[in-house]
Amino acid sequence: MNLEDGAFVVAGTTAFGLAVARELIEHGARVLLVGPKLQTLEAVVAELGDQAFPCVADLTDGQDTARVGGVAAALLGGVDGVVLTAASLPEGDLFDRPEDEWLAAFSRSVWGPLGLLRGIVPLLEAEGGPVVYAIPAGIGEAGRVVRSMLDALAEELVVILPPTIRLSRIDADPELAGTAAGLLAAQ
Repeated sequence: MNLEDGAFVVAGTTAFGLAVARELIEHGARVLLVGPKLQTLEAVVAELGDQAFPCVADLTDGQDTARVGGVAAALLGGVDGVVLTAASLPEGDLFDRPEDEWLAAFSRSVWGPLGLLRGIVPLLEAEGGPVVYAIPAGIGEAGRVVRSMLDALAEELVVILPPTIRLSRIDADPELAGTAAGLLAAQ
């Protein structure tokens, strides 16, 4: 894989996101790791080394997602690709999930990645670049409903993203981190 000197944004500190960040760094890329908790980011960045940079942002907050692109431009000098990771999906029966769980799952898994893309697409548009959207498996009825929304969003993004940006959808399995890095390298 040719990722040397590449600059990538990895949104989310999920097991999948961290595995992809490790893979990218092992191949010479620089990574801006985005997550809501400074303490978690600092620990991960310390483990990953000098090629990793933290960016504290709550992806359910529009102001936070809007500034990630600026942070990426300042710290990395641009963006060559993005990894979006949806949060874990709600478990259990469709009607048993309280409204706040539905709203939280929607915000973290649909709105967050979409908001982040709003700020990153202008950085990717000129020279092109890949976006990898990692979607967790649906657990129970509620999880399958949210996964269906994520699948529909990914299909729509393929249509509305500029033609210079390639979207790939992948299961959020840490064992697929190498595959995700390969999708980012294939520019």
